[in-house]
Amino acid sequence: MNTQDFHKIIMATLYQYSEAIVRRVQGRYNYINIPGNADINFTTVIALDKIISKINANGMKAQILEYGKGSLMDKDNPYLSEYMQSDMWNPDRREQYITGRPRAWYKNADGQIVYSDGRARGRLLERIGRSEFMPQEAMHIIENEIDAILPEIEEAIANTVVKAIADMVTKDMKSIRIYI
Repeated sequence: MNTQDFHKIIMATLYQYSEAIVRRVQGRYNYINIPGNADINFTTVIALDKIISKINANGMKAQILEYGKGSLMDKDNPYLSEYMQSDMWNPDRREQYITGRPRAWYKNADGQIVYSDGRARGRLLERIGRSEFMPQEAMHIIENEIDAILPEIEEAIANTVVKAIADMVTKDMKSIRIYI
């Protein structure tokens, strides 16, 4: 068995578990009633001597579920700085608090163009009590699902490696001839 065959075996195992994680995350996303998109996918690549499987979630709903919203938004969100520098960020917003926008058309986190009449400009909307303005604590669904299944993935990869080595040894032993 060469390195490419070995990589294919490991990638097949990672692919199987990545698909399972995506299904579990998508199920949890669908169960929670928050407006917006939540697209999830994964990629698996070989980089030098590593096989990397990456799960991505895109869309406003996915970002809210993973990193929170408003004053409860996770400050460690790796995309927060980029979001705050984008045209999606409300220029009247005070820190993370959900704040009324000026009168204008703007792009939301799903890329949709939305209109604000400006009547609530500068007001802290989280205090109004309407569900669409309530802060949301980060749920880190992807991270939690990966953590939950990681021991099983590690065991499956270890078993795959052991089986591959056993198959190589068995194959090599059959080709050895002893002459006396």
